[in-house]
Amino acid sequence: MIPHLLRFLKRIIFLPLAGLTALAMVACASATGVPVAEEETPAAPAATPLPLATAADAIPSNPQPSIITLTFWGVEQFSPQVDLVAQQVADFEAANPNIKVKVFLKKPTGQAGIPNYLASASKVAPGVLPDVVVLSTDQLPQAWRNDLIQPLTGKLDRTISQDLLPAARQLGTVDGELAGIPFQMDVEHLVYNTTEITPTPVLWTDVLSGTAPYRFPAKGQNGLLNDASLIQYLAAGASLTDPAGNLTLDEAALRALLTFYQAAVEQGILDPQLRNIGQTDDLWAQYVANPQGMVHTTAHHYLT
Repeated sequence: MIPHLLRFLKRIIFLPLAGLTALAMVACASATGVPVAEEETPAAPAATPLPLATAADAIPSNPQPSIITLTFWGVEQFSPQVDLVAQQVADFEAANPNIKVKVFLKKPTGQAGIPNYLASASKVAPGVLPDVVVLSTDQLPQAWRNDLIQPLTGKLDRTISQDLLPAARQLGTVDGELAGIPFQMDVEHLVYNTTEITPTPVLWTDVLSGTAPYRFPAKGQNGLLNDASLIQYLAAGASLTDPAGNLTLDEAALRALLTFYQAAVEQGILDPQLRNIGQTDDLWAQYVANPQGMVHTTAHHYLT
């Protein structure tokens, strides 16, 4: 899953414009005035004119730019305490002295996850919505179609939009509009203890020929198929679409995959409890504590 950087630009664009419009209207009313009916009054002695305040008098000699607060909703790895993120925020604020960044960390999924917060806040408290938010590719289409995010087309620096690889642009596009910018990709890995397992297990027969346990998050997330099973399904020769481009299910490949799972469970290689695990986090922590067998993990876990 690839988190995306999405822009909630509505408040940033329209609030300053509304402020300028209000100032212009006030300035026009002050300069033009409202005509009143004339009436005769007794003549009075001429008075010495007093100096009038001008617009220049109201402008401070050293005007200070107004401070804009940029709200960012991220997940745990984007904590301001992480050196890289903290440095990037500091560099951005230094280059833009009138902008301050506030980072709020939220869970990526679940009842307290970012998608649910976006949906609920847009209805009851739109003022707390962020300007920038991190979503994964599977969350992007729903957020777009529920009008929770704004299109990026025409709002990005051309050096960013032109540098996007076709695959990255495709991942960030929903219904023909650029809805997000991919900025991080995680790679799936099989990690195993080389003192226990030789040679490298490449085929299912390699896994079934031994006794080493194989662990992967079989539950998946948000009702979606887990990445490991999808990779194995495709490796069995499956295709996600038919020649006409419609989604399809390859029964032969699915049957081969489920047959492998059944044999692995019967041999004690797969633990049936894996179907209750939806993320690689817990599995990786267990493997680091007891590096036996094989575990499906990500580059992020392995490198950190």
